[in-house]
Amino acid sequence: MTRFFAAAILLTTLSAAAQTAASTQPASAPPPSVTATPTFSQSPIQSFPRVSGLDDKAIEAQVNKQLANRERADRASRADCLRAYISHGKPSYSELIRLAYLSPRLLSIDVRTSYLCGIPYPNDDIPYPVTFDLTTGRELDWHLFFTDEFLNPPADRPSLLLNLYLRHAPPSEDCSDVVNDRNLTFAFWLDSARHSLMVRPNLSHVSQACATIAAIPFAEVQSQIRNPLDRQDLLPTPPLPSK
Repeated sequence: MTRFFAAAILLTTLSAAAQTAASTQPASAPPPSVTATPTFSQSPIQSFPRVSGLDDKAIEAQVNKQLANRERADRASRADCLRAYISHGKPSYSELIRLAYLSPRLLSIDVRTSYLCGIPYPNDDIPYPVTFDLTTGRELDWHLFFTDEFLNPPADRPSLLLNLYLRHAPPSEDCSDVVNDRNLTFAFWLDSARHSLMVRPNLSHVSQACATIAAIPFAEVQSQIRNPLDRQDLLPTPPLPSK
């Protein structure tokens, strides 16, 4: 019995010491956070989101300035379009702006524009996305984000990017030759809701019907991202512990 009480006292003492040691450890810094106003804005008023909460206020101001510049340019394009003369109908212009991805490192905005401006045929739902590197304040250079071989593979190797695109957006028979081209370039943006890299081929107007948007899961492209911090950024956020 004496030995039992001695062991109990020892365990109590060790537990108290552990709690004291834990309480004296410096608290870990909270993860960086960045916020932006969600935007689902459509013509006639085009509004791009603005970011806040960045540790570097100079970068924050730089990003917001570029967003404001893009907003002014898009509004000017709309005004020019609506002044255009079309012999067979009234000009039209609409733009849908959606905040698609936001993290402490990256911001993607999905922009879709439909317009009929002084030409005999309309352009419908054309993506003009923009992605910013929030660590530099500049628009993201995808050629620096991805490995060389992902975007520009050697001539003797198949294009992983093109293969991924064709797997997720198989073309129709009519579009097969148009899309299955090693020299094809793409527009990219990130989408957190789909956990995917959004990919759309850049095609001429006559081939726009073949420019299907593909959602390639982040897990399938992470090995092709140069910076380990960017690879980590695209990992799913772990669930909060249940209470």
